[in-house]
Amino acid sequence: GGEFSLQNGLELAGRSLGHQPRHGSREIVVLCSALSTCDPGDILVETLPRLKAAKIRVSTLALSAELNVCRKLAQETGGVM
Repeated sequence: GGEFSLQNGLELAGRSLGHQPRHGSREIVVLCSALSTCDPGDILVETLPRLKAAKIRVSTLALSAELNVCRKLAQETGGVM
């Protein structure tokens, strides 16, 4: 195991969902078992505003300890933790 990049995954999924009609549901479900994330930038400053602007909801399910960034993403986008 190694560290995963939550930011890269969210950016990729967000770009894919950006092409979906606005009348449909746009949600990213993150299944996480890591204790940390290794990202190229600041998720809450760079990625979160883009997800909110595109009206993409992020819900997360932690299999181990909860990551604060996952809780914040869920709260800010209307998802569940």
